[in-house]
Amino acid sequence: PGPAPPAGAPRPMGRLRQKLIYLAVAMFLLGPMLYTSLRVNQQALHYAISLDEERFKRFVVESEDSWLVDFFDPKCESCQAFMPVWKELQSHTWVHSLRFASVDISTNGGMELARHLGVLEQGLPNVQLFLQTSDPDEDDGEQEGEKASHLHKPAQYKVVSGDDSGISARDVEQRVLRLLHDAQLEAMGIDLDEEEDEEAEGAKDGAAEEATVVKDSLEGDRR
Repeated sequence: PGPAPPAGAPRPMGRLRQKLIYLAVAMFLLGPMLYTSLRVNQQALHYAISLDEERFKRFVVESEDSWLVDFFDPKCESCQAFMPVWKELQSHTWVHSLRFASVDISTNGGMELARHLGVLEQGLPNVQLFLQTSDPDEDDGEQEGEKASHLHKPAQYKVVSGDDSGISARDVEQRVLRLLHDAQLEAMGIDLDEEEDEEAEGAKDGAAEEATVVKDSLEGDRR
């Protein structure tokens, strides 16, 4: 047997237990701080920044992110009614990376941006989705090993307009997800009209097949 440990020295198992206790205490103390920091970061990502024409170019046009932008007027009653829906959308967990911004059209910069984007004719409240796209021609010309990402004016999609009074956050979310899905198909070169035609044709064939089964069943009963 090896030499006995000096008197008063902690046993190996005691040292391991001591380390585990220290680790548990550290996690207990640091856990809430880490959780709070994570929540703050998540809220910062979903916090709606204010835009004018210059900031729109810097944050939206020159960004690879997708943006959901709310155009409003503080004196607009329907805009005030829509505000809880807008805040709820920002609190959602989105599978697709999505950032939020607001445009106050009562300001000169906000009005110019709304006019430039053709939003004023659609009424308020108004929410637009902006998706960054790449130019296939430029992508084809990329040399191997280079980053195949070219920023252009983002594609713009109407999500909410003045005709959507009383719309719920869930309805807005479904519209956004549908637009993101369609945009992804377009980026993959899939024709949306052909896909819809195929779905309609499949539904038509299914209905015809079901009608045939019912007809055969009725004829069998008559016999």
